[in-house]
Amino acid sequence: MKSVAIVLHPEKKRVISTVKETIDWFKERNFEVKLSLDDAQKVGFPQLGYGEKDLIKVDFILVLGGDGSILKTAQMLKGESVPVLGVNFGKIGFLSEIERAELFPSLERVLKREYFLETRLLLEARIYSGRKSLSSYFALNEVVLGYGGRERPVEFDVYISGDLFVTYVADGIIFSTPTGSTAYSLSAGGPVLFPSVKGMVVTPVCPHSFLNRSLVLGDKDTVEIKLPHRHSGSTSLKKTKLSINVDGQSVFSGEFDRLEVKCSKKVFNLIRLDEISFCHLLRTKLRGWGF
Repeated sequence: MKSVAIVLHPEKKRVISTVKETIDWFKERNFEVKLSLDDAQKVGFPQLGYGEKDLIKVDFILVLGGDGSILKTAQMLKGESVPVLGVNFGKIGFLSEIERAELFPSLERVLKREYFLETRLLLEARIYSGRKSLSSYFALNEVVLGYGGRERPVEFDVYISGDLFVTYVADGIIFSTPTGSTAYSLSAGGPVLFPSVKGMVVTPVCPHSFLNRSLVLGDKDTVEIKLPHRHSGSTSLKKTKLSINVDGQSVFSGEFDRLEVKCSKKVFNLIRLDEISFCHLLRTKLRGWGF
C-alpha cells in the first residue's frame, strides 16, 4: 500500500486536528495522501486536493467522521470497490470500524494487511423519461421518492419484476438496503435486515391505505415505480414533478415517468479489523430505540 484518500467531516474541530496529525503519519511512511478539493482547502492543505476521479485511484480510503461521512464516500465511489476504513467521530457509528483513540494502531494493522473486507450491498436507481434514461445512482443506505417536503400524497404504481403489485397513495416510498434498514426505513416502520441478507426493503411513507406493510425483496427482483400522470381533479397527461434523495442527499428534482430500483452487482467494501456480530451492534448502537 502506498496511497490513501482521506474523507472527512470538516465542520468537526476534533476531525480537523486529527486529519493534520494523520497526514503527517502517512507522510512519514512515504504514502501519497489525497483529499477532495473542498476538504483540502478547509483544512489548510490545498496542495493535496484532487478531483473525485483521482480520489478513487488509491489503495484505500480513510473516513474521519460518522456514518454520514461514509455515505458521502459511497456516493463519491459510484460503485467502485476501493476499501473504506471508518473512524467514528459521530454519535452512532454503525458503519465505522474504530474510535479515535484506536486510529494509529488500527492503521498499522491495515498496512500489515491484518484485516478482512466486509461487503455491503448497493442499490442501483435509474430515472427514465419515456425510454430515455435521465440519470442513475448508487445507494448504500436508501433511495427515497416523494414530493420533497410538499404536503401532498402521490399515486405510485408499483411493479415487481414486470408485474403490477399495488398502487400506493402515499407521501413517498423508501427503497432500503440491509445497511440502510436501521435508518429511515426503520423509522417508517420497516424491518431490520442483517447485512448478510441479499435483498432490499420497500417501505411506503404514510400510505393512505390499509396496505402499509414493508416488502422484503430478493436481490434478483427489480422494482419499477410508474407515475399515472394524473393530478387531483384532472386527467392531464402532464408529467409529475417529484424529488429523489439518495443516502440523504437530494440528487434529482423534476419531471420523469419511471423510477427503476434494483440490487447492484457492485458492492461497497468496508475494512474490518475484528469480527463483531450484528446482534452486538444492535444492542450497543441502538439502545435508545428499544433494543
